[in-house]
Order: sequence, then structure tokens, then C-alpha cells
Amino acid sequence: MSQTTSTLVQERFMAAWNAHDLPAILALITEDCQFVTADGREFHGLEQLSAFFPTVWLRLPDAHWAVKAHVRAGARGFSEWVFTGTDASGAVTRAVGVDILTFRGDRICRKDAFRKGPAAPAG
Repeated sequence: MSQTTSTLVQERFMAAWNAHDLPAILALITEDCQFVTADGREFHGLEQLSAFFPTVWLRLPDAHWAVKAHVRAGARGFSEWVFTGTDASGAVTRAVGVDILTFRGDRICRKDAFRKGPAAPAG
């Protein structure tokens, strides 16, 4: 299996999120990437995503996605995960979810998140 049809990009993407490593995340997405959150908000392109991604870590400094599975078939794939995070008041969020991903070559060009469980505390 070649790197572009393996789950390597997904593994690196999730590791970068868990490390709260914005440059590593941006290196794995296209310049015109579309990102749809579990609550339906949409962000487009590196400028919007560079501003949005750090807000997740500011609101939930210990945000972590435990991977259950990565699957990829050509230009489509999904990642199944369990999210945990604690806000400033000590409230813990736990949710299970899946990201539906579209790839252009070895980069993510669209990510749609779906989640079961409570929404993250508003921030």
C-alpha cells in the first residue's frame, strides 16, 4: 500500500492534534481545506483554520483524541475516536466520534466531524 492510500496521514494528523502542534496540522491539510465541526460550523482555508484550531486548546487545554480506528480507501477515509477534555472550571467533556476525510494526494482537503455525547463547553 502506498503512503497516499495508507492511514499514515491520518495517524500524523491525529498525533499533531494531540500534541497541539499547529504547524504540523497545517502541513497535513491543503491550502483550501474545508473543515466542518461536529456542531456544524465551517472553516475554509489556512487563514481561518490557523485562527480556529488554537481556540480548541485554549478552551480545553488537555484536549485529547484517543484513536479507535483509521480507515482509508483512495481519496476517502475516516478516523474513529474518543475525545476527552477539561475546561477552566474543571468540567470534563467526553464524546465518541468520527471524522470523515477527503484527501487530495497526501493532504486532507475536507474534514467533517460527527460526535455522540455532550458538546464541548461553550467558549
